[in-house]
Amino acid sequence: MTSALYTILGLTRLLRFINLRHKDLANSNFSFFHLKKVRMAHSILDGSNLRKSDFRQADFEGASLKQVDFSGSQLRGANFREAQLEGSFFQDCDLREVEFRNADLRGVSFRRADLRGANFENSLLTGAVFEAAIGIPQGVKTAV
Repeated sequence: MTSALYTILGLTRLLRFINLRHKDLANSNFSFFHLKKVRMAHSILDGSNLRKSDFRQADFEGASLKQVDFSGSQLRGANFREAQLEGSFFQDCDLREVEFRNADLRGVSFRRADLRGANFENSLLTGAVFEAAIGIPQGVKTAV
């Protein structure tokens, strides 16, 4: 391997545990990133592209994530407690065991998402779409 490739691989590993709490990262592009366990609590990521990325066990608690595209991402075990997610896309995502408690999920698309074990307690779900999603928790009213 070349030294440039080693550098890229090393940076990818470092980003997995990076602390980006309380940062303004609106309109960023983190597509195809490996950010497992990244800490982005209380950050602003409105309008960002986070498609096809690895955010397993990431912390987005209290973050502003309006109109964010997470399509195709791995988010198993992530924390979105009290996050603002209006109009975001979670299409084709692994959302198993994700925490959405007290989150604003109005108009969010969960098309074809795996929601087994996800917690939607006290979340705002007006206009959320669950078409072809699996593991929709009992009591969650769905729009298709």
